[in-house]
Amino acid sequence: MRFKTSALILLLLGTILSQCNDPSLIGSDLLKDDEINLKYIDTFKVEATTILDTGVIVYAPLNLHYLNQLPVGNFQDPIFGQTEASIYLQFVRPNIINLNYLNSKLDSIRLYLAFDTLRAPYGKSIDDHDIVVYPMNGNIERFATFKSNNVNFSTSNFPIGSLYGARPNIYMHVPIVEPGNDTVLYDPLISIPMTESYGESILHIDSLTYNSDSIFLASVNGFLIKQTNPNSRMLNFNLSSGYSRLQFVSKKDTTSSLYSFPFENFAPAIGPRVPSWKHNFSPTILDALNNKIKGGQYIYLQSLAGLKAKIEFPNLKLDAHSIVNKAEMEFTVVELPGDDISIYSPAPQLALYRRDSLGYDYFISDQAGQSTYGFLGGALFTREVNGVIVRSYIFNLSNHVQRILAGVEKSEVYIGIAPTALNQVFPTATTLSRVVLAGPQNADHPVKLKISYTLY
Repeated sequence: MRFKTSALILLLLGTILSQCNDPSLIGSDLLKDDEINLKYIDTFKVEATTILDTGVIVYAPLNLHYLNQLPVGNFQDPIFGQTEASIYLQFVRPNIINLNYLNSKLDSIRLYLAFDTLRAPYGKSIDDHDIVVYPMNGNIERFATFKSNNVNFSTSNFPIGSLYGARPNIYMHVPIVEPGNDTVLYDPLISIPMTESYGESILHIDSLTYNSDSIFLASVNGFLIKQTNPNSRMLNFNLSSGYSRLQFVSKKDTTSSLYSFPFENFAPAIGPRVPSWKHNFSPTILDALNNKIKGGQYIYLQSLAGLKAKIEFPNLKLDAHSIVNKAEMEFTVVELPGDDISIYSPAPQLALYRRDSLGYDYFISDQAGQSTYGFLGGALFTREVNGVIVRSYIFNLSNHVQRILAGVEKSEVYIGIAPTALNQVFPTATTLSRVVLAGPQNADHPVKLKISYTLY
């Protein structure tokens, strides 16, 4: 009876400690006549493989899955290669529909894209951007679901808008001259002049098209926004901002009027917006993909459905009657020759996932459904060791390891750039970043699985 009672207490103690950041003997005084047999192992075999991060859902309106962070860029990375981020989108009809402009004359038309001011551009602080707008040859199926690996819409080769050599300041409010209002300060944005022919086509939309949101979205084609010049800076835009819109000025007699088409009105009038992320990996990355030998030295992680890594524990076993008090992994950042962390900064947060039989990724149980990574860890941590700056990520995967030992989970875990918003249903867009980590066979900072456990 005393054995059963002690075992029950130890089970409860192990569950509590699996959610803590530091193993200890808290509560050991409850077992007055029984000695806690605490053990520690860090010699488990660990294998790492860099893999493609496929299947990220980027648009699923029926599940209210819209991305708020929409990057545009043609990013050149000396280690990872090229990443091109662009946006397919459609605007919606205005809140107040005034068709007086149908008999007016076009004065000017511009596309305004508000910056996501919560997230700074990734890469260089200043660089030149050539932003070009191309018309789509159709519209986006409004209620379809798109993954990052199946975004490919037909567009014309002739641009309808362009802005060359821009060096935008994402924190500077922009003065805009509005008819009747003189000059108005807009939130930080870029202003792309559109062609007169495109403006005339908007002026001549059939008035019946405005009868409903669904008719409007089905009748008016969308467009593609992309960056044509390669550089080392990527921008983030917020299409949910009221300042993101297609806006034109028309004249009727001597009166000028302003008309706006937003990308988002009150639900369900949300224009489809589907990001496109394309990677042209460097020879270094191509050589490392699906290669356990290369993964033993370096692990490559990249945002925008770029790269994840699979971590396997082929001989993960403990003594019989074991309770995991703490399981921890620490990954160390590596700066390779030719790299520059001041420009290509490491991800501020990494996350651990499990993968189901259909290939979908979900947070491991140590995330515990929280709105933060408090239990899991994984934030970038910087410290000085013998005068050298060491950057690392420390994870607590105690509960996940206990589930592996119980046969509930496979003996593996996946690591990747953390999503910008915690979501237990779909993997979401990630903070613009990448990072190189030392693998389990790295001579300087090998990643290990460290487990402290108790025998009962």
